[in-house]
This record gives sequence, C-alpha cells and structure tokens, in this order.
Amino acid sequence: MHIKILILNLLSIILLILCIVANSEDSNIINYPIKASTKDLNPGIKLNAKNFSADHTNYILSTSNKRGIIYNITGEEHLNKLVKDHEFVLTGFIVPWCGMSRKAINQLQEVTYKLSEYKISEINIYIEPIVGLVDISKYTGLSEKMNVSDYPDIKLISLKKNDTYRIYDYNGPINSERIFTWMHKKITYLKSHFIVKLNSINDITQLLSLHLLACIYIPPRVKNEKEFIIFRNVAKITDDVIFAQITTSENELIEYRNNSNLNVTLLTVSREDIFKKFDIESKVDSSVFILFKPFENRPSILNGPIINEKELIDFIDNEKLPYTLLLTSRTVGEIFSGKRAVLIGFFRGHTGSLDDKLLQYQPSSIPSKVQAIFLDTAKGVGKSILFVISGNERPIERRVMDYFHISDNELPIIKYIEDLNTSPPKIYQLNIKTTPVHVNYKINHLSSVEDEDNTELVIYDNTVIHLSSSILTNFIKDIQIGNIYHSSLSQKVPVEQSNPVYIVVGKTFESIVHDSNKDVLVLFYTPWCGHCKAFSPIYTEVANIVSSKHHIRISKIDMSANDVPDHLIGEPIVGFPSIRLYTKKRKHKPLIYDGEREVSALLDFIWIHTARDEL
Repeated sequence: MHIKILILNLLSIILLILCIVANSEDSNIINYPIKASTKDLNPGIKLNAKNFSADHTNYILSTSNKRGIIYNITGEEHLNKLVKDHEFVLTGFIVPWCGMSRKAINQLQEVTYKLSEYKISEINIYIEPIVGLVDISKYTGLSEKMNVSDYPDIKLISLKKNDTYRIYDYNGPINSERIFTWMHKKITYLKSHFIVKLNSINDITQLLSLHLLACIYIPPRVKNEKEFIIFRNVAKITDDVIFAQITTSENELIEYRNNSNLNVTLLTVSREDIFKKFDIESKVDSSVFILFKPFENRPSILNGPIINEKELIDFIDNEKLPYTLLLTSRTVGEIFSGKRAVLIGFFRGHTGSLDDKLLQYQPSSIPSKVQAIFLDTAKGVGKSILFVISGNERPIERRVMDYFHISDNELPIIKYIEDLNTSPPKIYQLNIKTTPVHVNYKINHLSSVEDEDNTELVIYDNTVIHLSSSILTNFIKDIQIGNIYHSSLSQKVPVEQSNPVYIVVGKTFESIVHDSNKDVLVLFYTPWCGHCKAFSPIYTEVANIVSSKHHIRISKIDMSANDVPDHLIGEPIVGFPSIRLYTKKRKHKPLIYDGEREVSALLDFIWIHTARDEL
C-alpha cells in the first residue's frame, strides 16, 4: 500500500510543477494557475450568481467573470458567515509552502472555473456553493475544529439546524474533475435531487464542456416509471458520474395534470436531434442511456428498457473506464489509482502531438500507429488492464520514467504493473526489438510495414520497432501463466558503508533491518520531500552520536527507488519522512517515532527503547 501512496504523492507534486510551467498550447495542463500564496486570494468577493427560478429550488449560475473566486478564510467567524450566506463552502486546508497544497490550490481554482462556466438553466445544485482556503499554519484552532489531520485536506462544510458544523471529507485524488463531481453529487444527495435536467442541445453541450463523466437518460416514447426510478436509484449511489435527463415539455406537464392516463413522453429536445448531434445509432422509440467520457470522442450507449439497477451499474462501471490513455498531467491520477493492472509503453517523443495520419513519418512524436496497436490489443484483452502510452519529453513523462528507473537508451520499453495495491508491486518488463532504419526495409518513411514473421514494424526516430497486437497479447499471457517473472525495484547494494548513516536498499532491507542482533533505526524518505531534506543533517548528527553503540544501527532507505514488502515494514507508511525503530524483539512491530524532529528528542527515543531491550 505504501508504494501506491508513494506513487500518488510523487506524481501529485509533478502535477503542481506542470501547473506552474503550463503553456497555452498544451490542453492537458492547467492554463490559469494562481499564485501559491493565500495573500493573493480575494478575501470575500462573491460570485455573481443570484438568478433564481420562481420556486427558488433551481437557479441559473452565470457570471461575467470568466474565472471564479476563491475566498481566503480568515478564521472561524469568517467561515461561519460564509456558510450561513452560501449554505455550502468547499474548503481546502493548506499550507502555502507545501507543494501538494499548491497543487490543491490550482485544482480548486479549476473547480471555480467550472462553477462560473456551468450555465445549464436547471442545474440541480440549488444553492450557490463557493470555494475557500484556510491556511492551517495560521488558523490552527479552526483546523482542529474541522478535524484536519493532514494537508492538503479538502472538505465540504455546511451548518446543521442547531448551527453546528456538518463536515464531509473528500478522499479522492486532487483533481478538479473528481472534486467537482464529488461536490455536485454530495450536495444534490443532501437536497434529494440527484438528476440534472437538460432542456436543450445547448444544455447538453454545456454539461459536456465540463469534461466530466456524465450519464444522460433519454426516456422512451411510452412512459416507463420503473425505469426512471432505477435511473434515480443508481444516481443516488454513484459518486463519480453526473446523471442528467432530457426533460419533458411544459405542454406535456400541463396535459398530464389534466389527464392522469397520459402515457406518452414529449421531450423538450427531439431524439433525432440528439442522435444526429452526437452521432448515435439507436432505436427511435426506446429509452437510451448515453455515457459521455472526457477521454473518448464517442460516447457509450445502452439501449433500454432496463429491468434493474445492476444492469445500469454494470454498464457504467465497465464503460467509464478507458481502454487506453496517454500519460498526461490530467490522466496520471486514473493511471496510478490502483483499480486495474497497468501496461505502460515508453517511447521516444511526446504524447501531446500524436499524428492522426498513420502513414506519416514522425521524427519528433509517437506515431498514431503505436496507439492503434495498443487500442487493438486492449479491446482484445478487456478492461481488466489499462493500456498507457508515454513519451520521454514532457516533465510528467520524465518523472514517471525516473520512478521506474528507465533511461532514454532503453527506449522503447514496456512495463506491466500487476497490482499497485500490493507492496511491492509486481513489475514485468518487455524489451521491444529495435533496428536502425536502412535500405533493406524499403520503407520510404512509412510508419508501418510487416517483416517476414508478420510482426508489425513501426518507424520513427530513425528506428524500426517490432511491435504488434500479438506481441503484446503474448506478453500478457506469459505473465498470467507464469512464464515471465517479475522484478523488484532496488538500488545497487553499496560496496562499502563508511558513513554513520547506514544505506539500506530493497535487496538488503530484511538482512539489515531484521538483524536479530541489532536495534535498527530506519529513516524512510524520498529525495523530492522538502521535510526529508531539512531533517537530513539532524539525522546525521544523531547517527554520529550513536555510532559508538555497536548494538544500534542508524539507517535510511530511499522509498522512491526501492520496494520493500509490507510485512517487513510493519504498519503502512502514510507520509515522509517516517522514522521507525526495529528493536531486537520487535522486528515485525516496529516503534513509530512521532516526536519532534530534533536531536535531543530522537536520542531520548532511542535510549529509552533500546535500553529496555538490553535489560
């Protein structure tokens, strides 16, 4: 589990870097990051969104300001006023100097953009939610009252009837799409309105412009109340999909009130117009469930009628997952979520400018033929495996390559990660045969040909790579039947240990840390962690003081470069740096240090617990 957390934390910081250096040409990167300091945030300007319908249950959210506002919350009194004025406040608890917090600020800013651009005429949020930030280094009392245990921490806050706080914790990835969908679902659930009403093609387009997972229900010609109840029930329990329905016309509602026997559905938008607009093939009279996905151009279709919730849930669960993804700042969260096995191919070039022309030579980007081969293989294998394509040029691509310890001269290469929820994850490797371009292939800069063994050859970067669906499929089959063995990530074993802090790697963790003759203090760290860097000289000073005690060993391990099984570590590591003492008698239940990161405090911890073992 700690490896999965490590990956997500590492890549989260990468996302922050990308947010800051983003340029307008890369649609996968946030274009409008705000400065990572709460002093730059507006202290209390409200969104211009107060157009309510007659019954004050639906509202039209519109604003002349293209970008939304984030409130800088300056204490409990300020928060209380905001909640009373707006009913719901999506709040990020951050510290300005933390990289993860700066990323959270950018993603929350993206949420405000979505709120300011969400102009569906009958959106079912019913109130005017706002977004705020609390600097927990300044307002510790408020943070404690809100049960903030770490940073960044995102919560949806409202008031109960007795003016006590109702707090909902967001536990998903720090991603604007996921946060927005979660907030929408949480509020609509509390308001008992789970379905967005769509009155026009423009409403549908506006919803899709948010780049969220959206399931749209088009009722059948003949009313089917049971089917609508099924749709509503699924909407209640699904957190990561927005549910919407094409509404019935006002004329029908009037006629229905006068004639309870009416059973014909009259829509405000014709089926034919919807099918034509989104190039959908469906029966004219039946109900249709359309699942729009931000990562695919074509939606998935389920033709009704459906008879139970399971049928719709299975459709959504299966279709909402993509067959293939390009590695970008926006997709990295889904890739490393741990839901599926991952097959990731690293190629020279970058994924941001794939050419649609399959037969065009591409010296500086990955040919679309590679993507076509991955997609063809994925469709044959099924959605139990996520297929990913990565280049080697963009920052996010370089950092993931660094994690897997892949150098440019190894490209192209394919990695298969069996289960990110295990520690360490099992990683398998496929080295693709490459050949320099020469006259024998007679390719004339075409991007694909076939060799004598019917292996597809993809030409790019003056190299022929031997790749085909059959090669990838056979690689997966060999893994599944045990013909290929996985490798564990480990740095090289140090030839000598001359420093006071003993270097531990994946291959030596058990023999060094679980040595029954020594009490071993271990610092689990990562090179990119600012806290770890600040603590390093303190830890070295402790090691120098303890070096004369031969029964005690002070050690450290870089967790970004080494895999260690969970059963050897003990309780999962949830953050860095993490310090644990493996005494002679407690190798499988180490003592976790949670005191001050000071020399005297750490020495006291060591002396107390190692002295007990010596008695």
